[in-house]
Amino acid sequence: NVSDVSVDLDPVGDWKEYRITLADLIDNGNSLAGGQASLAAIANIFVIDPSAAMDVSFDNIRIEGEEAEVIEEFAPLPLYTLYDDSLAIELQVQSYNPSGHITASEVTATDHGNVFHVVKTGPDGNVFFNVIAAPADLGNWSANGELVFDVRVNSRAVGAKLLVKMDSGWPNVSDVEVTLSPDGEWAEYRIAIADLIDNGNSNSCCPGAANLNAITNIFVIEPSAAMDLDIDNVRLVVEEEEFAPLPLFTLYEDTVATGLQVQSYNPSGQVSSSTVMDDVDHGNVFNVVKTGPDGNVFFNITAGPADLSHWAAGGKLKFDFKVNSKAVSTTLLIKMDSSWPNVSDVNVPLPADGVWTSYSIDIADLIDNGNSNSCCPGVANLAGLINAFVVEPSGAIDVSFDNIQFVDE
Repeated sequence: NVSDVSVDLDPVGDWKEYRITLADLIDNGNSLAGGQASLAAIANIFVIDPSAAMDVSFDNIRIEGEEAEVIEEFAPLPLYTLYDDSLAIELQVQSYNPSGHITASEVTATDHGNVFHVVKTGPDGNVFFNVIAAPADLGNWSANGELVFDVRVNSRAVGAKLLVKMDSGWPNVSDVEVTLSPDGEWAEYRIAIADLIDNGNSNSCCPGAANLNAITNIFVIEPSAAMDLDIDNVRLVVEEEEFAPLPLFTLYEDTVATGLQVQSYNPSGQVSSSTVMDDVDHGNVFNVVKTGPDGNVFFNITAGPADLSHWAAGGKLKFDFKVNSKAVSTTLLIKMDSSWPNVSDVNVPLPADGVWTSYSIDIADLIDNGNSNSCCPGVANLAGLINAFVVEPSGAIDVSFDNIQFVDE
């Protein structure tokens, strides 16, 4: 599986720049035998193959491209369709087919349009949807996500079963046996993605479980014996209510809200956080201690990027805070972010030590502020927020927070 190109040679001793598009190089295929490289699975990225004796020098070997849109997240919530009349552009059909027992094609079915048709004639092999730019991080689907698909068995051998799998490289496979309806009948099948992953590999030879953060093959179809079946409407779905509904969403009051988790950027070990008992009026508070210039603490949205754009019109971020102690000239940034450098922040005025103070800012204004770090222009995307509340002092400080809320007044 090689693709090659013959390079035109200039006179001996002359440097020459050579350029070819990757698409053209791949399309050339193997000039010595049948075969073609796959950009989705490159083993050797640059091969030099003179046809005879040669002394040749190379420099500035590089892959260049026009700036393209960067896909920050594979399969974002709440719906990702793998197959519905056609395969998703991020996927390709592949198979494990050592004995030539299995084939796959696209056919038309009444009331379903195009469907994915699989025929297996013996015990070996499977067909799967491979992630072209694998591995893919599907960790954001683990909380409430479901794998949903329609199946119709046209015919099958006696006792034939159907396994559906996800995998991150054998034997790191998780599978589930599908309860099949009578031949000729469509049936919808649903399984919680967390449960599928937890099932692990049912093959007793090879214990393992798929890693949802590094999925290579997102949907694997493996009949145990001869079977003719159709698959349609394959999708990942989250059926859940809106994250942070109006008019009030409390991020912290005595404890961190469900759906959030405390994390930190802490390269030098200079920042820590904890819930501590403060006083009669405030009970448990969120305490941040920083001993140097590096690091921050934040409330991460557990299920991945959340759409908070409904807060943009009248929403405010409000919180109470108290500085217990601080170094001279320390400042305090509060941020929201949708992945660095797409950050928006505000510099919060610091009161005298030991005094509880309330702070409020329009969420729209906070987002419009953008990233105050001159190194890295950017603005948080309220429709794809990752960290809902970020605490970043510029230096040493001991500071407590309580009643952190989004409020629509």
